[in-house]
Parts: sequence; structure tokens; C-alpha cells
Amino acid sequence: MIYLDENTIIASKLTERPLKGRTVSGYGKNLPTTRMIQLANKRWYRVKAICYSNSASLYIRMKHFGDRFIDYACEERIYEVAS
Repeated sequence: MIYLDENTIIASKLTERPLKGRTVSGYGKNLPTTRMIQLANKRWYRVKAICYSNSASLYIRMKHFGDRFIDYACEERIYEVAS
């Protein structure tokens, strides 16, 4: 499991939740969220969630580097750069 470095997040924004990728139950993988983040490479990535119980794990999917999971420090940074 590879985690995202919190220093690479330079911006974040709220968007409308995409209609594709949602499940009826709210559980599953590749669940899109309303948050997008911009990394140091200037690309925007949608934050996705994996949820099979009461809590979810957040991550982004990078084309050539695979999934990067978001830990608590990154989550705080996302809200910090948004305000």
C-alpha cells in the first residue's frame, strides 16, 4: 500500500458527485467523492473511496503509478488548501 505525500497536494476543490460509479448500497470500491485534488504535476485527480463497513479508505488513481492512498495528514492538507 503506497500513501500519497501530503506536500504534493497544492489545491483542492468540491465538485458535484458524478453519477457513474455509485452503488445503490453505498458500499464497494471505486466510489467517486465530491472532492478533487491537484498535485504538484498540475493534474486534477478525483478522490475515490473504498467502503465495505462503517468507514472508508480514500485514494486517488494515477495512470502510470497506480493507487495512492490518503492518510489522515493528507486529508487535513486537502481541507487546509481548500479554505
